[in-house]
Amino acid sequence: MCLPRIAGYEFNPLTVWFIDDGAGDPRWILYEIHNTFGEAHSHLVEVDPGDRHEHGFRKEFFVSPFFDVEGRYRVRVSQPAERISIAITYEVDGETVFTAGLAGRRLPLTARTLLGATIRYPLVTFKVMAAIHWEAAKLWLKGARYRKRPQAPVEEVSVSTRMAA
Repeated sequence: MCLPRIAGYEFNPLTVWFIDDGAGDPRWILYEIHNTFGEAHSHLVEVDPGDRHEHGFRKEFFVSPFFDVEGRYRVRVSQPAERISIAITYEVDGETVFTAGLAGRRLPLTARTLLGATIRYPLVTFKVMAAIHWEAAKLWLKGARYRKRPQAPVEEVSVSTRMAA
């Protein structure tokens, strides 16, 4: 689950990979997180079979200059089917700091559906990057403290085995 490359430009704040056991049963979900500094870190989470998954993992990667690398993410995601949804909550010391969500429906991958999506959501990848910077500007104007970017994690992937939500 990701955003498309548009006019040669690609940016995905979050790419979600659903990995099955070869028989079609869900086994792992890989969350590939990117920041606007060109860095990425992934969280590989083992999941139980089913249509809905709820789990959490520690924040280990610098995503925004307005949030420290602390706390944890809680994720609720549906296994891809006719519809898909994902809700992410970022918490620090048990308090919700940020929430994000996405929902969609499956369409066949045809020239017609691609053209329709391009017309309905022109330059969507550019819009996402612009929206991220717009929200950052609003936070900065409100007096949010800018945090220095720490070193990226040494390991490219953090692995969680059936970590509780």
